[in-house]
Amino acid sequence: MRSVSKGSEDPHRYDDMLDLPNHRSGTHRPLSKQQRAAQFLPFSALSGYEDGIEESQRLTIQRNVLSSEQKEEMDLTMQKILAMDHPEVTVTWFEDDLFKDGGQYHTKTGILRRVEPSTGRLMFADRTVIWLASVDDIRIVKEEYRLD
Repeated sequence: MRSVSKGSEDPHRYDDMLDLPNHRSGTHRPLSKQQRAAQFLPFSALSGYEDGIEESQRLTIQRNVLSSEQKEEMDLTMQKILAMDHPEVTVTWFEDDLFKDGGQYHTKTGILRRVEPSTGRLMFADRTVIWLASVDDIRIVKEEYRLD
């Protein structure tokens, strides 16, 4: 072996360690290549930052306020629907966003199975439920269907 100088600028100060055997633990089994590589993977110092950016970019809109004429028209349409057996209707409703002010409008066309004024629900043949309080427009597409 070579003699080691004590100076911190000596480029050969660790040469005596080069020929030492690699240490193997007697109690722990060695890591796989994937486990060893995972130690050096980049990590996100700002966890949730990208989710926050995506959330801020997601757009919501404010709900329109219905005029008295629109409300009357919708009431007349609902009275007609209540007198029918399973009409096909197109419903537009507003769904509030859970995380931001505002929300989104949705439209569905389908066969209306049941209207429950007492609970405030519209129930479709495909089991979709829409709350009457969120409905902004409802139109009759076809008068009646037979549901067997």
